[in-house]
Amino acid sequence: MTTRTHFFARSPETAREIVAWDPDSDPQRFAHGAGHNVFELFARLRDLGANVTIGPDIPGDADVVVAFATEFAFLKFAWVVAPFRLLMIRSDVSPAIDCPYTPTSVAVPNASSFWTERYGSASIYLPALPQRGLVARNTARDGITNVGLKANPGNIPDEILAPEFADRLREIGCALDIDAPADVDGSDQRWHDFSETDVTLCFRRSGEEALDLRKPPTKLVNAWSAGTIPITGDELAYRSLIRHGEDGFIVESARDVPAVVERLQHEPELRKRLLANIAERRDELSTERLTAAWSDLIDATARAPRSPFTTLLNRFRVGIAILRKRLRESP
Repeated sequence: MTTRTHFFARSPETAREIVAWDPDSDPQRFAHGAGHNVFELFARLRDLGANVTIGPDIPGDADVVVAFATEFAFLKFAWVVAPFRLLMIRSDVSPAIDCPYTPTSVAVPNASSFWTERYGSASIYLPALPQRGLVARNTARDGITNVGLKANPGNIPDEILAPEFADRLREIGCALDIDAPADVDGSDQRWHDFSETDVTLCFRRSGEEALDLRKPPTKLVNAWSAGTIPITGDELAYRSLIRHGEDGFIVESARDVPAVVERLQHEPELRKRLLANIAERRDELSTERLTAAWSDLIDATARAPRSPFTTLLNRFRVGIAILRKRLRESP
């Protein structure tokens, strides 16, 4: 990767921390959207010797600037007039939050046609990196005795929080382990540790805004990376990757989970086949392969042609957006 790439981080102090950060030895740090999608990608490419920088000030010789979707609200004038290309990473940011113009490339959270309709050929779907510092399922474990869910507290479906859900699992010899920290950016979570997990639940609260549009398949990718069997909700991000009954299960409701778990307990050949297929998916979506894919995307963004008319129009629209923002902020 020869592209000169700058990763935008608004805070100089945060940028200095990221420069020295090892994602695998300190996986609980920066456990948020920008941390997972932008800061960690910087660290991975840095460790590969790529020509990368990070911080609020964009070098004049940058070829590509990579920024999280929410950072486009803090546009600087340099972003309008500079010749660099822009890669916007959306992750699970609300569709209501957007850039006032179309960046060179937009990494979208899933394969929904909504994103190609919004961004056209600039829209590119690429899974985020797997969970950093991951502790995989202990291969000495036999059978299905522990069902895990790793999520923000507000995103857990009521069906899973209901006492009868854990009671039903307990009846069939399974414990329910919910890892839902109060503070995701710190030691109050074990999202990287799947050592005692046999089945990983990939569910979100159904009332969540524009769920099918904004959510990536991160939980599923992490489940595979950890060597656990995923049971997912019926979401587009999961449907586009999972092969039902072959490398995981899709169910209509969390209420269907105990029946699937019980089937796995009583069908060892099914478990064996699933785990073999999951090992293949883990390799397909490894940190190394996905880092290489993201590097290729950055290089492709650097090579993308610019239409003079589109560039002029974009600069005009951005200039108006910045002017409006400054007028709103002025006393």
